[in-house]
Amino acid sequence: MTQEEAVIKVLLELGGRATLKQLYEIVPKYAHFGTKTPDASIRSIIYKNKDIIPANDNDGWVEHISYKDITINHLKSEIANKDKYIQTLKEENEHLKNELEKEVNNNKASVKTVWMIDYAKKKPNNEERAEGIKEMLNYYYLYSEEASHEENFNMLQDIYKISGEYCKNHPKLPFIQTAEQVVVSNHGNVNHNNDRDNGQK
Repeated sequence: MTQEEAVIKVLLELGGRATLKQLYEIVPKYAHFGTKTPDASIRSIIYKNKDIIPANDNDGWVEHISYKDITINHLKSEIANKDKYIQTLKEENEHLKNELEKEVNNNKASVKTVWMIDYAKKKPNNEERAEGIKEMLNYYYLYSEEASHEENFNMLQDIYKISGEYCKNHPKLPFIQTAEQVVVSNHGNVNHNNDRDNGQK
């Protein structure tokens, strides 16, 4: 690669615009400069090449004549990407609006919460969490104006069953009362407290 080709290559790779300092640092990586003053050689190439607009001073910016076209194309690409993003937002907003309108038209509060009732009866990790969901739903339906009184009453009845249904779905382990119920895995070495023996082991 010639020295001139290296200058143009680096300039274009930097977006069509670069400082002299950048060119001084990068251009020698692509082309060999036999002189002891590569910076001077690079400046000479810049001033002689008709496709390069030289800097006004030693620290200024050097531009390739295509810089404005590169910038315009970049801006056009950014605008196109933003237009696509805006269109995506519009489509998403339209979808949410349609879903909301469907829910409002149905005018049934149960559409929002019936899955929560089912979840509270079956899925929480403990009974306290099931009770928490129950209390929240109770509050919602007692003060909700989105459903008829009859529907609220029916839903409150279903909510009231959450605790019982949760216990049915999560039976507690039986309390061990006799030695026969214990599976011994410690070579038969079991410590047993007997209240009837005055607390002695």
